[in-house]
Parts: sequence; C-alpha cells; structure tokens
Amino acid sequence: MDAKTFYTMIEGNYDLIQSRRWDIDRIKRFLKLFLNDESYTQLKAALDAGDTSAAFAAAHTLKGVCGNMAFAKLQETASMMTEALRSNQLEQGRDIMPLLTAEYEHTINAINQFLND
Repeated sequence: MDAKTFYTMIEGNYDLIQSRRWDIDRIKRFLKLFLNDESYTQLKAALDAGDTSAAFAAAHTLKGVCGNMAFAKLQETASMMTEALRSNQLEQGRDIMPLLTAEYEHTINAINQFLND
C-alpha cells in the first residue's frame, strides 16, 4: 500500500502531507509515534472516571495529533469530543466515544497494515 492509498483509506488529507513534503520514511516514523501516543487511552480512562477536565485535555491532545498527522476524519471526531467536553458535557462526550473508538480503531488498523506492507 502506498501513502496515498493509506490516507484515502482513513479519510485523511494526503494533499496536506504532500504540501509538507513528507517522504515515506517521515510518514512511517510519525505513524509509529502515533501508535505509542497515549491520548486516546487517557481519554477513555478519564471518561470512565467521570473526569471531564482530564478527558478534555486528552481529547484536545488527540485532536491536535490527528491534525498534525492529517488524519482528517479522526480529527473531526476528536474535535466533536473536545467541544462537548469543553462545554462540560460529559454525557455527550460518552455518547461520542463509540464513534471516536470506531474511527480510532480503523485508523490504527490501517496504520498497522500500511507499516506491515
């Protein structure tokens, strides 16, 4: 799989990556870093604990990381979560979590496929 196919698969913004002149090695390096990012896990734990402030911080971080990686679809969902939590809407955040989880897992699976091709 090439980078354009990967970004299409995750509904990412390949044109943005191209405009930054990221080569395949840089893309793969950052994808490996994304796999180790803890913001999703921290978000999930904070939501489970009912800690809106920590959940907001984790969602905001995830949104930013996704923006840096040009993961447009996942960034959009993380942004929805961020805005719900910014407004102290913990239950709304919990309602968004299944969608965020599905997008996150799809992205992780695509990353693993891309890196192992």
